[in-house]
Amino acid sequence: MGRTLTAACFFLLIASTAFAQTFRGGIRGIVTDQTGGVVPSAAAKATNEATGLSYSTTSSTGGEFVFADLPLGEYTVAISKGGFETFRINGIRVSAGAIYNLPVKLNVAEISASVEVSAAAVAVETTSTTLTNVLSTRTVQDLPLNGRDFSQMLALTPGFSGYEGGGSASMNGSRSNQFNWQIEGTDNNDQWFNIKAVNQGGINSIPGVLLPLDSVEEYSVQTQAAAETGRNPGGAVNLIIKSGTNQPHGSGYYYNRNESLSALSPFAPVDAPKNRLRNEHYGFSVGGPVRRDKTFFFTTYENQNFVIGNQALATMPSREYQAAALQLLKQYAVPINPVAQTLLSTLWPADTLAGPASANNYFNPTPQTGFSHNFLVKLDHSINDKNRLSFRWFIGKGSQTAPVGSLISDYFQVGPMHVQNYSLVHNAILAPTLTNQVLVGVNYFNQAFSDANTSFDPVALGFNTGVNGRDLAGAPFLSVTGFDPTGVSPISGRIDITSHVSDTVSYTKGKHQMRFGGELRRVRLEEWGAGGGNNDGGRGNFFFNGTQGPWSGLLSVPGYDTNIAALADFLAGYVYQSTILSGDVRRLVFQNLFNVFAQDSWRITRDVNLNFGLRWDFEGPMHGGQQDLSTFDASKGGLVVVGQQIENLYPRSWKNLSPRLGFTFQPNGREDLVVRGGFGLFYDTPSISPFLDQASLANNGAIGVEANPAGSKPVYQITRNGYTIVPNQAIFPANISVSGNNVINLFSVSPDFRPAYVTSFNLNVEKSLGRNAIVQIGYVGSRGHHLNIVRNINQAAMGSGFVKATNAAGFTFQQQSRPYFSQFPNFGVIDQLESIGISSYNSLQATVRTRNWHGLISQFSYTLAHNLDEVSNATTLPQNSNDLEGDYSNAGSDIRHHFGGYVLYDIPGSSRGPAWLSHGWQLNTNISVRTGFPLTVRASSDTSGTGENTTRAVQVADPFQGLSHAVVSGESVQWINRTAFVNPPSGSYGSVARNSIYGPGYAAVDVSLFKNIPIREAYRAQLRVEMFNIFNRVNLAQPGGRVGGGLGRIGDTIGDSRGSPGIGPGEPFNVQLALKFLF
Repeated sequence: MGRTLTAACFFLLIASTAFAQTFRGGIRGIVTDQTGGVVPSAAAKATNEATGLSYSTTSSTGGEFVFADLPLGEYTVAISKGGFETFRINGIRVSAGAIYNLPVKLNVAEISASVEVSAAAVAVETTSTTLTNVLSTRTVQDLPLNGRDFSQMLALTPGFSGYEGGGSASMNGSRSNQFNWQIEGTDNNDQWFNIKAVNQGGINSIPGVLLPLDSVEEYSVQTQAAAETGRNPGGAVNLIIKSGTNQPHGSGYYYNRNESLSALSPFAPVDAPKNRLRNEHYGFSVGGPVRRDKTFFFTTYENQNFVIGNQALATMPSREYQAAALQLLKQYAVPINPVAQTLLSTLWPADTLAGPASANNYFNPTPQTGFSHNFLVKLDHSINDKNRLSFRWFIGKGSQTAPVGSLISDYFQVGPMHVQNYSLVHNAILAPTLTNQVLVGVNYFNQAFSDANTSFDPVALGFNTGVNGRDLAGAPFLSVTGFDPTGVSPISGRIDITSHVSDTVSYTKGKHQMRFGGELRRVRLEEWGAGGGNNDGGRGNFFFNGTQGPWSGLLSVPGYDTNIAALADFLAGYVYQSTILSGDVRRLVFQNLFNVFAQDSWRITRDVNLNFGLRWDFEGPMHGGQQDLSTFDASKGGLVVVGQQIENLYPRSWKNLSPRLGFTFQPNGREDLVVRGGFGLFYDTPSISPFLDQASLANNGAIGVEANPAGSKPVYQITRNGYTIVPNQAIFPANISVSGNNVINLFSVSPDFRPAYVTSFNLNVEKSLGRNAIVQIGYVGSRGHHLNIVRNINQAAMGSGFVKATNAAGFTFQQQSRPYFSQFPNFGVIDQLESIGISSYNSLQATVRTRNWHGLISQFSYTLAHNLDEVSNATTLPQNSNDLEGDYSNAGSDIRHHFGGYVLYDIPGSSRGPAWLSHGWQLNTNISVRTGFPLTVRASSDTSGTGENTTRAVQVADPFQGLSHAVVSGESVQWINRTAFVNPPSGSYGSVARNSIYGPGYAAVDVSLFKNIPIREAYRAQLRVEMFNIFNRVNLAQPGGRVGGGLGRIGDTIGDSRGSPGIGPGEPFNVQLALKFLF
């Protein structure tokens, strides 16, 4: 039955459905005569001015004509009808996802005649309710982008909230992974995180591979869209690739930057030499005809190489810190543990231990490095005047080494990457009012991670974790609160392949422009090690936080440096909490995703247009075929295996209907003013990592449904808390089983889990100011429902961790306090993925755009917004899993004010001096200014006693009292008064609200100056000087958020803290020089 249903759905898709997000554009108009009456059966012809390819249709009985799914470019449209003058307009720009509205009035012809006009530089969108932000070819090519990463252009879209680099941001209140990334309509999503595949960060934010900017025709972002847009509620980001034309065109370029033209990091030690900042890009692009007016090609290649010195400070257990901790041991007559002493001298290199006993006491000059090779080819072929083909293939390979989670060189992360994205598109004109488009594409993503040094053998050091085997080689994860950890990157990775098929039908009848659509995606994902840069527990996780020794009372003393107490616990061998994962976590999983839609754009009158539609999404549950995924269900005896006791991890959802409704109204009856509004429901495709990669959860539960002790490949997450390390003695039991007093952590998926959805709504006004400028202002809001969250459904009782008693079976008091202990005494943490989260977003958004106004192209946008939720992602636990409402507060992406914009200006030539010197200059800017991100101040230790490690602090004073926030070279910045927050009393939660404190704001102005030098006709050289953060404004990272010596301290810039030092947005002033040859 299942196969029959699948085959039937696939047949319907191919036979009668349409694509889900248009990556092309269109032209729509109504033909009238001098009296205002409609003119049916008028011949309409659109000709691409670069390729010569033409498209024909006729006006309907209502005078309407539509050219759907046109390749991007400049078009000339001619309208003719017997007895009327021929109307011809040139320079119509067709952009991705946009319909150019063209009202045509035909005059009666006394003799054969024609009327020719030029299109306006900008035009008000009078029929669509989709909010679209399009960056043209010139904008993409000339905008100063730090690192040449296309994802940075997302910050120019109204409603943006996030860091300007890396593309990880919120849009109109969405979560940061709720975008649908596409390359010419083809899936460009890594389904693991549901973020972009091409240009995804190799390690943190610097892309592992790069789509060359010289290949991009347009960059389009659509939000609040019609029924044809779906998959994710945050919007669709589409990159349109250049094509060959009848006129050969291309470029060759070399970009270079060097520390000699950069400012020193404000946190580098005084008198320190500049860190290396070497980044170069070189490549070419070329396109042209294979056969004029018939077949065209375009290809491009780009290489990137970078070497970037570290700019950050870290806190290490220096000898002075050790002396302070040893003094505590001496004071309380506690001996030093020999294993801890050996670990400290072996896993922490000697040079890391030379600093003072203070926060940010270590600076590591070891650079991060990386390279990538990127190639793209595109072929376009016109079979005949009714059938066209387009093939595109991108491939990128690279590798990076960089610090992640620790500034100790041995634990730098190494991350190779290989990405491919290719598609074949067929466009057919079936009738003058009926077109069809078929797309077949594949997205391939392959990435791996490991520590730089995996030679450590903890068993040989007397630390008997029981770990052996090549796949688990290296240091265990040792976390001493306040200090950089060891062993942060176990061997891990994934191969993610998405196959994508879609088909498009567009039909015009009377005053209706109808589209019918759908698509099928098949995801195949193989992962190993999980974690993707986080510790998955295979080598063991060990935590020391100062709560286990007789000095634990010092943690509640205001202003006390809690790092000392944590280090004392470590030197004494007092382990607060430890876990280890045993078993094979490699998994192969699949997802089937399908949708269909129908929508109509109905021009009720010349001034009123109604857009309505309905979409249905099927988000198939993640599944495998080897009975190696399991979840917890108390009603079915505990752990149940997919393919045995249950069919799927969660029920299939068949009711995901998404209505869309919008209107446009021209109150003055002209084309220069429009009021539009819209409402829509948008479902979110669940990503895979929340099911298989929860290694970063603070309570150290199982990493996912592959890590439970059940099924064909049982995996055991063993927990042992509150003990002292004994030399060479096995820390974890050799006979791992769910028996005796062994405690096993689990991961579960709620049987009521369902895909999240967001309701979005907007009301705005758009007004043209002449032919070259447009202003738009309005309200945009959203409400999130059934958002993914994780909570511990077997959370221990408050204060239970401080009771040292055990029962006759050897179970701790904390374990006995868990809700499921009586039924499942061996089950500890049971983190469960649920769909019960909510969010609320309200904003005022304004935009001003100009095109070709006295040589000026610009856009400026401002957003005033407030975003609320309970949890901002599915990898963070609430403070109290039994009180989710207690975490409802400012969202992690709640930026109240954001201003972004750009200017491209052709400087007028002077009549004075030689033309070669006074002509050909161009000035460009990229501007971003915003307020800061919120952060949550947490206790230095688990004062709640639940083992969740999510306790918030208690505020006792003004958090900013007496602070200037001044930046002093070589010193960290104290952003928050650390005495304003203390730990809650033992056995209680903190009272400070989640995300109640705001970190530093951000401002950067990037400027580039070009000099164009003509060589001969159609050939020119271009010299570029690109200056990033020209005013050298210090853009600070987020402050430390835990009670203790590091609370409120900032020892890094925002770009470096997010993995793009020097070449990320907002980094200290630096200059990039380039030479470009264009034809």
